[in-house]
Amino acid sequence: MKRSVVLAAALFMVLAMAPAAEAALAPQWRIDLGAAANDVAIGPNGAIYVVGAGPPGTLSYEGGRATVSRLTPTGQVKWTRTWKPHPERPRAFMAEATAVAVGSNGDVYVVGNVRRFNCEGGGWFVRSYSPRGKLLHTAGPASAWYCRPPGPQLVRDVTVRGDLVVVAAVRTGCCGTSALLDGYLRAYSADLRTRWTTNFEPPAPTPRKWFDVADSVSIAGDGSVFAAGWSAIERSNGETTPAGSLTVAKFGHGGQPIWSKKPGVPMGYDGPVSMALAPSGMLVGAQLRGGGVWSGRLTTNAISVWHRTWGSDATIHATLGGIATDSLGRLWLTGSRKDTSDAGRNVFVRRYGASGALTGSLTIDSLPRWVDGNAVATLGSAAFVTGTSSHPRHSVLLDGKVWRVAG
Repeated sequence: MKRSVVLAAALFMVLAMAPAAEAALAPQWRIDLGAAANDVAIGPNGAIYVVGAGPPGTLSYEGGRATVSRLTPTGQVKWTRTWKPHPERPRAFMAEATAVAVGSNGDVYVVGNVRRFNCEGGGWFVRSYSPRGKLLHTAGPASAWYCRPPGPQLVRDVTVRGDLVVVAAVRTGCCGTSALLDGYLRAYSADLRTRWTTNFEPPAPTPRKWFDVADSVSIAGDGSVFAAGWSAIERSNGETTPAGSLTVAKFGHGGQPIWSKKPGVPMGYDGPVSMALAPSGMLVGAQLRGGGVWSGRLTTNAISVWHRTWGSDATIHATLGGIATDSLGRLWLTGSRKDTSDAGRNVFVRRYGASGALTGSLTIDSLPRWVDGNAVATLGSAAFVTGTSSHPRHSVLLDGKVWRVAG
């Protein structure tokens, strides 16, 4: 997902290539868009859609506008759209697009959150655009700006296949109970008319009242819906942050729960999870408890085929951004890692073969700024990675970034 104002390439980029034992991954181009680049998706004819927030220089907690931009495969910006629900109150409210998906007809679905600068409430939105950037439809729950039932809600992901659009959302706590998480999926038609809502729950015997959230959602060719996320392994009253584990669930086309499973991946509180469906199963990434990233291939019944862990060492302390699979069945992984040279953060990109062998890695440094890797999507054998640079000492979003990485 992301944005749109192209900035002058004034950054000093340091590209640290992978060891000689691995294939050299190299960026072919980079473009700066808006203030943050949170997600990316590929549409028909190689159209690239990036969503996030803007403009550059926006504070991370107030004043921003949700953005969506269309790029060509060579990095040219075709158009950008921005949106904010309360333009008359520019500092009190911030809108940010968090995820994007593209239908087979080229329609673009953007989801994101609206929040206040304090802990009071917020809401989420769904907006669909034509391939030319025309707003087609909008949806989302009623705003919950204050600490009153049903409380604030957030959206994590969106997917589309045919006439079904599915959003992964979560009910959260308010002031004093901010650790509360109750995940659910909401489905819409292609024109964003509500179809069904179903809860995302861990398998028995975990109590349903314990916290959970779906971070990533995808629709299979047979219409079934897969969701991957986090669920707590201990009770919390909303004031404490419980540890948890990776949780994967399958639902029917109409939202009926089919199964929910835990593949045995330990996680801290609400760690990021990313999933991509492939012909041979699911590719999943998860943030490990204590630091580092778990990634692997599961069958469509959530049985492990292979998995790898990386980045738990204190000198790396990797954080998951997202995963994707390419036309060769390889797993692409991106996120952030510690930069010990300046106490900052860099973007990492890692590529694993179909059997789990590491086939390439890349670190992208943008001195003196911090850069977080947020998402990855593929076109053929190439990958498009998004990230956000920020000031190391202030809560200022400097710019979103998109890199094309040769495969």
